[in-house]
Amino acid sequence: MKFALACAAILALIVSLAPTPALARHPSQWIEQSAGQEVFNLADTPVGRVERYIDINGVPGAVVMASVHFGGHPILVAADDLGWRARGGLLLALSNSSTANLPHYHPGWALPIW
Repeated sequence: MKFALACAAILALIVSLAPTPALARHPSQWIEQSAGQEVFNLADTPVGRVERYIDINGVPGAVVMASVHFGGHPILVAADDLGWRARGGLLLALSNSSTANLPHYHPGWALPIW
């Protein structure tokens, strides 16, 4: 009985300390590996697809090619707002209105300060 409790405690400790993929590596690594993945927001609306990693004035982020629902232009998303989605793809921890207000990405233009 004590052995079973000790094994359960050790297993619980291992699971609680296991880093999520987003925290295990630098954002530049997992965002680049997620290129092409579909991004959904909290309302389960498709936001677009991850294009690439970008450093936004020191803040790690991603360029996401927005879906037609959000204008179809590239938008900037902070890596802190992205996570893995249980049903596949990435989850953007923003509502529809907040997603619509994300800054557009224009190569060569000044990046926003977050």
